[in-house]
Amino acid sequence: MLGKQGKRLNDVKDSKAKKWAIVTLAGVIWIAPVLGAGQQVWSGSSWQSVAAAASTTTSKLSEEILTSGAKLMKYSYTTTRSGSKVNVLADVIQVDLQNPYVKLDVMTGKGGNLNSKQSTGGMAKENGAVAAVNGDYFNVSGMNLDGGGSTTMVTRPLGEETAGLTFNTEYGTEQRQVVNTLGVFSTAPEGKLKGFAVSGSQTLLVGQEGKYTAKGYDTYYNPIATGDIKMTWKSSNNGIVSVSNGTIKGVKPGTATLTATSNGASSSIKVTVLGGSELASLTAGSGLGSLQAGTTISIPVTAKTKDGQSVTVPADSLTWEFIGFKGKVSADQLTVSSVNSGAQVGYAIGRYDGYSTVVVLSAAASETIWENFENVSYPINFTTNAAGVTGSASVTAGTGEKAGSKVLQLSYDMTAGIGKMYAYAQLNGSTGKEVSATATSMSMDVMGDKSLNWLRAEFTDASGKTVYADLAKAIDWDGWKKLNVDLNGLNIAYPAKLKRVYVVNVEEGQDERAKAGTVAFDNIAFTMPSKSSEVGLPTGTASLVLGQKSMTVNGTKKAIDAAPVLKNGTTYVPIKHVLDAFGGQASWDSKNQRITVVRGGKLIDLVVDRVIKNAIQVMENSKYQMFEIMDSTRNELKTLNEELKSVLKETAETIEKVDQLELNYRRSRIRLTEVSRDFVRYSEHDIKQAYEKATQLQLDLMIYREKEMYLKARRDDLQKRAKNVEASVERAETIGSQMGVVLEYLSGELGQVTLLLADDHQLFREGLKRILNMEDDIEVIGECGDGIQVLEFCNQDKPDIVLMDINMPVENGVEATEKLRELFPDVKVIILSIHDDESYVFETLRKGANGYLLKDMEAESLINAIRSVHEGHAFIHPKVTGKLIMQLRRMTYLNETGAMSEGASKEAGVKFVAGDNNPLTRREAEVLRLMAEGKSNKMIGEFLFISEKTVKNHVSSILQKMEVDDRTQAVINSIKYGWVTL
Repeated sequence: MLGKQGKRLNDVKDSKAKKWAIVTLAGVIWIAPVLGAGQQVWSGSSWQSVAAAASTTTSKLSEEILTSGAKLMKYSYTTTRSGSKVNVLADVIQVDLQNPYVKLDVMTGKGGNLNSKQSTGGMAKENGAVAAVNGDYFNVSGMNLDGGGSTTMVTRPLGEETAGLTFNTEYGTEQRQVVNTLGVFSTAPEGKLKGFAVSGSQTLLVGQEGKYTAKGYDTYYNPIATGDIKMTWKSSNNGIVSVSNGTIKGVKPGTATLTATSNGASSSIKVTVLGGSELASLTAGSGLGSLQAGTTISIPVTAKTKDGQSVTVPADSLTWEFIGFKGKVSADQLTVSSVNSGAQVGYAIGRYDGYSTVVVLSAAASETIWENFENVSYPINFTTNAAGVTGSASVTAGTGEKAGSKVLQLSYDMTAGIGKMYAYAQLNGSTGKEVSATATSMSMDVMGDKSLNWLRAEFTDASGKTVYADLAKAIDWDGWKKLNVDLNGLNIAYPAKLKRVYVVNVEEGQDERAKAGTVAFDNIAFTMPSKSSEVGLPTGTASLVLGQKSMTVNGTKKAIDAAPVLKNGTTYVPIKHVLDAFGGQASWDSKNQRITVVRGGKLIDLVVDRVIKNAIQVMENSKYQMFEIMDSTRNELKTLNEELKSVLKETAETIEKVDQLELNYRRSRIRLTEVSRDFVRYSEHDIKQAYEKATQLQLDLMIYREKEMYLKARRDDLQKRAKNVEASVERAETIGSQMGVVLEYLSGELGQVTLLLADDHQLFREGLKRILNMEDDIEVIGECGDGIQVLEFCNQDKPDIVLMDINMPVENGVEATEKLRELFPDVKVIILSIHDDESYVFETLRKGANGYLLKDMEAESLINAIRSVHEGHAFIHPKVTGKLIMQLRRMTYLNETGAMSEGASKEAGVKFVAGDNNPLTRREAEVLRLMAEGKSNKMIGEFLFISEKTVKNHVSSILQKMEVDDRTQAVINSIKYGWVTL
């Protein structure tokens, strides 16, 4: 409490005050109570400590009028604790004892009863005080303004009827019961309306509506009824905080002043709209729930700002995304409407301006009773760590609502103890009882004794680590109460063991807490989701090495299509492969430039920075434009590197010239000295010549010096330019690497193309591989010499594309293409051949090839074709496109007229006739047709792109099915039976 500034410290010490001692502390006045003449009673202080405190630097932070003659003042000062300087906040009530409308008085217990107890706020409300500070917890024979963490101050804000907590105590908003308090009272009469006090949230989120009220106060700053007075609200900046039809809403980050006006009186409040840059975190309730249709979960959202404030945020002011279920959020409640088929885990993701919070819902989550103490088969005993503490722990009959059942009862007496004291109920000796499965939360019924002591539980987890869980920071209730404890943040490794539950009485403020009491426990339960969010997901370790396109998972090395890179101190990891190894999913939000990674109960939002966003936007508009930008960057980088080499070369040459000039300069100086020294020995007729020589040397020195200065300036300029070029090179490399990272993240659409080369000429394969591997987005992962090797390779490691020749031994490209499309339909095939005959093109495309290229095409065209096929397009070499069109026209004419046009091949007129009586397969009919044309096995194999051995097998099958001995009979019978028409 503060009074009006009066006497100095020495004056107060020598005075004989009977009721109050007034002390000057750092420029303000402190009032301390006095029990008797000359006997000052201080709470943990002495005159010396007060004097020491008075020497510290005190800063006033704010000032608020409570009533006429009393103010609430907030201070900050620096003091020394445990040898270190610390900053301390102080809330001080200043009372002007010269003001006739304010007074100080003592309030006692309930109804003025000296031997009863009541909270500070309760006494202030009962007696009508505008402010109060707690007195003693036990002492009823006098007043001691007791300090410590439980110090309670209540003040009445302007316009309010009752006083509320000025700041939270160590018990939060819970006020301890005391026997007396010191109160501040207003004795002023009722005055006229002076102004309004605006109350409401001083922080809003973008889009959040705020609720504000304006309460009136009179000329003596006491509350006055405003009745139906209409308020007009106005914002100093509608672009930050808007006011429309009485609705006040946050628009964009910033601070605006909100003013209420009525009948000439007004009052204002500053409102800050928080942006994502000001937030440190978002949390939604416990972050857990049950994935069942109809479930409603409380998800109060709290935003923590970077300066440490905790702001309550309406849950429905966030943007919510649901994965695995359909639902809605309203009034801080999440409701599950329906669950997607097969979903075992669901996610409710709330977002605000770049920040996210997630609620993980698990299927079949249930609370399981772990111990109800009805049939305990293990020992339970009492232990303590402090001498003088006694007690007992045992299973006994319950009382009250637990009558008829058994409970664990813990009784304790710490009266004879000192320091920090514990009373333990120990389960199963020193071993504890096992909690077998992963638990997300724990609950228990606890009978409290309102001792205000601390209640805790102790676990030992699977790694041997001791983990403490707070059951209640203060036992502030009587009777039975169900406690719920979130275990998710404790990082307990399961299976774990619950060793003991116990009561703690910390050393500070022990006079405020009961030292003896009894608590009891029943129905200890754990929530153990049978399908928890991470059950069934792969576990283990994965290691990646910078620059290497491989990842080792649990000791097994596997190829990946992108290597981790390190740029400017940041490591970029291809997250796709990590998710493939350990489970999870990633999704790309193109609108917000965000990659969301979800695995089990963990969510990561990866927001692409502004440098990359522009590149992504261009890339999404046109994928090819992205490659053009990267090509442009590479070209610029190449130019810059060449320029840098040129600059460095010129710089080196310039430095060499400067060094040579300096050498010439020194030689000229020496020669000039020699000429000057020998000048006297010259004959008269040689003096003129010697003088001219000396003059020329002086001129040479001047020229050398000027040229040296020029070259040094040129050298400095070149070195500066070299640094600039190096910086440009680094920027270009950074942009190029960042674009590469984006491509890696979007590997599902624009990822690196993995390629398998299939050609029986090794030299050709090696040359082609060198060309293709120069492209950042194309990687040759294997080489094969025949079709069988292609199939074997794809069975082990599937490439995106197989670039394959037609003419290969063992099994040619056409046969391999047909089998590839059947066994690995996701693998694309591009034929690379020397043949430009349209029949080859028809056959390969019919077998499932995605492209047909000629080996004489340019490298750039080949690369573009590969990219085009990878994106889902078909690509045919321009040289054969014209022939292909002509052949299609001829075939169309034949189909329409049934005749053979001029120049059409005989083969086009031979048709296979399917029917129930035809025993031949389509391939056998093709072989039979070619046999009818007189082709040999070798010629048939070349035409159908199959081996001669395969042709022989088909011929044998035909002869067997037709029951004939030779090829001629087979042809005749097939025509006779109508299986083949010519």
